[in-house]
Amino acid sequence: MPFAVHTRSRNGVTRLYDQLGDGLFVSAGNVVATQQQLTNLLVRFDDAHEVLTVGGRPDDFFAFVRAPAGRSVRRVRRGKVGPIAKLQGPEGYRAIAVDERGAFALVENRSAPQPYDKVRIDLVDEAVRPSGLAVAPQYCWTGIAARDGEVLIAGTACREGESSLVLQRFPKGEKVGKLDELPGPFPEKPRVTDVHLHAQKSGIFLTATLTPTGGLPRPYVAKWSGKEWKAVNVPEQFAEILSFSEAKDGTLFVVETQIAARASQVWRREASGTWRPVPLPRLRNLEQFVYSKLTGRYSETMPPQFVPLTVSAVSLEDVWVSASIEDGDDLIFSVLHKSAAPSLVEWPDQPPQGVPIEECKGTFFVGLGPLPTDQNGYAEVRQALKGHYEVDGLSLIETISGGRHIHGIFHTSQSSAARVMELLAKVEIKSQLRCSAPAATRVIPFKISTGELGAEPAPERHEPQEE
Repeated sequence: MPFAVHTRSRNGVTRLYDQLGDGLFVSAGNVVATQQQLTNLLVRFDDAHEVLTVGGRPDDFFAFVRAPAGRSVRRVRRGKVGPIAKLQGPEGYRAIAVDERGAFALVENRSAPQPYDKVRIDLVDEAVRPSGLAVAPQYCWTGIAARDGEVLIAGTACREGESSLVLQRFPKGEKVGKLDELPGPFPEKPRVTDVHLHAQKSGIFLTATLTPTGGLPRPYVAKWSGKEWKAVNVPEQFAEILSFSEAKDGTLFVVETQIAARASQVWRREASGTWRPVPLPRLRNLEQFVYSKLTGRYSETMPPQFVPLTVSAVSLEDVWVSASIEDGDDLIFSVLHKSAAPSLVEWPDQPPQGVPIEECKGTFFVGLGPLPTDQNGYAEVRQALKGHYEVDGLSLIETISGGRHIHGIFHTSQSSAARVMELLAKVEIKSQLRCSAPAATRVIPFKISTGELGAEPAPERHEPQEE
């Protein structure tokens, strides 16, 4: 069955979490729910912009959030948020991992002498305390994962001229970690970027991007089973792996960005080892119109496509994907699943503030409200503007804002846009001025001279006559 859209939100980035603890969580901006009960929000962090990581059980979980005051770790028990674990001064949280003991937080110190990181690992449960894990100080650590009592951190060599992918593993009950030898092959002196750890039920995956000197980036993936490391073959055209999920039957699902592509893609590795793309649905099949500053006109473009962000797979047919899509003048985040949606879940909105009119330059939209039931080519609007050449150059458009179909007038001149509002007010048509050039789902051309539908005829060209 193809994917269907289950949620919609303008609240911020939507992420799926199947790798931490027992819960299958989803976050959208500053709210958290479970994949099984999308309509039942577990918590909303009113003081936070964005949830970065969630792990634990639905009745007792940890969240790593970003707020104006910085990043912090929150524990949520039965819907109640406990004390905030927050650091002061140059210290801050970089990442967290969750297991039955609590949240292991990778703490960075931005004032540490270069080139080395000065990081430590704290344990957050009832309170914040040092974990006692001895982190190797000569490396720059960026990721952390926990599973079955083990804690793993991943990073790179810090010193200029050195380039290597490193992993330190703390076996259960041990405070001194081991620097594991990772399976190769590795290119000679590669530049290592995009280092991530993905904890799954079957093991922990390490992903990175390796760029050899003078060469193209290539992906690296290895899996820790709890006993040994094994390399995982992935297509060479993959670049950064954004999300990684392994289903119960061993099928791998990956969200990655390709070297030659600007957008991300979901891929599935079959039992034969073959990787195949996983198509996502289109929001609609209609083209839209986007304003071009180069031509000064609206030009037709292809329909917007979903851009995947994270993937969570329980089985081959039980797959969840979070994705974003540009819909009109909005960036909408959704959760998709390979099942029909009982109803579309609309999560609380916290849309970003628009640009103040006084800071606007050349993109003015006079919003006229929802599409009327019987719009009749917007005859009242056309008649109100007929013969007023001082507003010539406008575009009458239909667009989508806040997920709703609306119509309005676009102009590149603020004075002309203000004049449009005056003319419409005379016939009691209410309007609102915004600073934007919204993508149009439809452009309604009409003649400013007569108010009739259709484009103005092009001026006649008079060829110079030869003497």
